[in-house]
Amino acid sequence: MHERAVTQSIIDIVVDKMKAEKVTRVDSITLVIGMMHDYETHWIEHYYNELSAGTPAHGAVIKIEKVPISFKCRECGKNFTLDVFKDREMVCKHCKSEKYDMVTGREFYIKEMEIDDEDNENVEEE
Repeated sequence: MHERAVTQSIIDIVVDKMKAEKVTRVDSITLVIGMMHDYETHWIEHYYNELSAGTPAHGAVIKIEKVPISFKCRECGKNFTLDVFKDREMVCKHCKSEKYDMVTGREFYIKEMEIDDEDNENVEEE
């Protein structure tokens, strides 16, 4: 499962950021994931709960914003979407051209980490 490896990377990034910012608790983590990755939300949540156990990131709620796969046609200049996993005809929906570029769908990043200010207000600054 690819979800396990990327989820471990997310946890590593979150824990490093928590240490750098001297944060003791994260309430939620919002991920932006392009549909081209085809990651299963329930597996990311499952692996997050499993792999974050014993880390300061444990207990955070994972929120996932899915970004659709979209394209821009080189012929007519219009944007369109395709389901690359289901559509049989991979052409521009407006002019039927096969010349297009992917605009969205490859995203994968941590958009934000929400912290509980009450749990973190007693953290001393250096």
